[in-house]
Amino acid sequence: MYGQSDWGIKSATGIASSMKEMLSRNLSGGADDNHKTTLKAELIKLSSDYYYFNI
Repeated sequence: MYGQSDWGIKSATGIASSMKEMLSRNLSGGADDNHKTTLKAELIKLSSDYYYFNI
């Protein structure tokens, strides 16, 4: 993405969506859990299931 963005304010014409809006829009379908629940569940797996990220 490029251009001027203000990540904490609702989107407006010509300005990129906020992170919250992008996550809500992009992750709203296809899953039973919301993105916060999904991220929390996956983050605890960083040292085991996702060891290859070396985090």
